Amino acid sequence: MLLWVDVQGGVIRREEVETGQSSIFNTTGTLATVLSLGVPVPALTTPISAFVFPLYELWSGEAPNYPTAVAKTLSACWPPLLALNLLGIALAWWCYRRQLRFGQPRVWPWTLFVLFFGVRALLAYLFHRGWPVREVCPSCRQPAPRDREVCFSCDEPFPEPAPKGTEVLV
Repeated sequence: MLLWVDVQGGVIRREEVETGQSSIFNTTGTLATVLSLGVPVPALTTPISAFVFPLYELWSGEAPNYPTAVAKTLSACWPPLLALNLLGIALAWWCYRRQLRFGQPRVWPWTLFVLFFGVRALLAYLFHRGWPVREVCPSCRQPAPRDREVCFSCDEPFPEPAPKGTEVLV
């Protein structure tokens, strides 16, 4: 409502004006992209895009029923969802391979953690502990982490380090 007011406060003229609800976030695809970039967590972004956005479409009257709303939403959001989930799979695969290379226990829990929670989970995985140096095992010639007494590939004990002359013998 626009009002023209004179000096004494009386209304001279009235007009009703409709404003459009213009925003860059008015499309579901844009919302899914912003959500995928802002919260790159596949376990949150995918259900929100697949279940919450269709409910919004349904409640706002933009879709006649829930299956139509789901189809409309997923047709708009599939590119960022696909990219986010492919990134999660790639990071999980890398985590899985790293766990095996270092001979660490709990391979699958860490892999699933990274798969579901994405980049932040990978950072948590990498910084949750100190990673040992990997050196070639003299017995089997495979790179093995040196944080244990025996090689995890061949179960042969690692040789003792060469004496330096500063050892204390008890």
